[in-house]
Amino acid sequence: MDTRYSATIHGKYTFENFVVGSCNRLAHAAAVSVADAPGYAYNPLFIHGSSGLGKTHLLHAINNLILQKSHLKTIYLSCEHFVNHYISTIQSNEWEAFRNFYRNGDVFLLDDIQFFENSCGSREEFFHTFNALYNARKQIVITSDSPPESIASLEERLVSRFKWGLVCSIDAPSRETRTAIIEKKAASWNITLSHESAVYIAENISGNVRELEGAIARLSNEAKTTKNTISFDFVRKIVQEILGSRKSVRVEEVLEAISKKFNVSISQLLSKRRTRTLALPRQIAMHLSRKLTNMSLVEIGGYIGGRDHSTVIHGDETILKKAKKDKNLSFIIQKLENELLK
Repeated sequence: MDTRYSATIHGKYTFENFVVGSCNRLAHAAAVSVADAPGYAYNPLFIHGSSGLGKTHLLHAINNLILQKSHLKTIYLSCEHFVNHYISTIQSNEWEAFRNFYRNGDVFLLDDIQFFENSCGSREEFFHTFNALYNARKQIVITSDSPPESIASLEERLVSRFKWGLVCSIDAPSRETRTAIIEKKAASWNITLSHESAVYIAENISGNVRELEGAIARLSNEAKTTKNTISFDFVRKIVQEILGSRKSVRVEEVLEAISKKFNVSISQLLSKRRTRTLALPRQIAMHLSRKLTNMSLVEIGGYIGGRDHSTVIHGDETILKKAKKDKNLSFIIQKLENELLK
């Protein structure tokens, strides 16, 4: 088999070391079911969520458990790899080899399908590959940073096929789940960490799982270098250094990202108009400005159309409440935040 376009599987990603919480319980249970009965449990399984929340971990865990229990052939790759393989096949014209590569496997695991957005030809080829695998009762598992219907340029026929099985989300972990993740990661790094320290990290680093892993790695390296024990004061010092090194986002960048995403002009966002089409993106701008910039409430309000600080607080709180109820809105906000912090 041509392995140039498959991706490396990491044996360290298993179901045993995946921390389960309310944010990911359904996705985890579905992934375990798929690994136990490929092609029969949920087919296809579509898992979506923001970057760094554990989607790829679950794909690797599915692959590892299937290989451990059976002789089925699995194919795991990123969408980017699929697109690159498609492009190289246009040049080589080896279409039979391309199709056989993907259709002769028993389990097809595709990561980050949102990267199909700008590749019409590869989407067409994937559509036929999907149909061939599905009709042969081969297991298909797909991940994305957004729900199927929110992926720009994705044809309705693909969106509807993704919904033939189970579509489930992974949300940002709660403080309790973040604490559990930190304690489990620390134990795997042989770091003795008090519960108080784990809670402090969870409260102050509220991003994705990768950020939490980065904090534990930093603690481990610092402790080895300085021969410090992992005291609470030491943890607090490192966390403050991590927070201080984060990229500072300018309010202009926030407004530009909002303008592009919602197709409204910056002058409209700064205006006094209160139409529904402007109210939501304006409130998101207030929320992200409060979270990502170094500006005060008064400064943010003044910049966004001369509003007072109470308006900014109201806009921020409104978005937080709406995002809890509206998963699609939550993903949009998380995606904007990730892009601004790159």
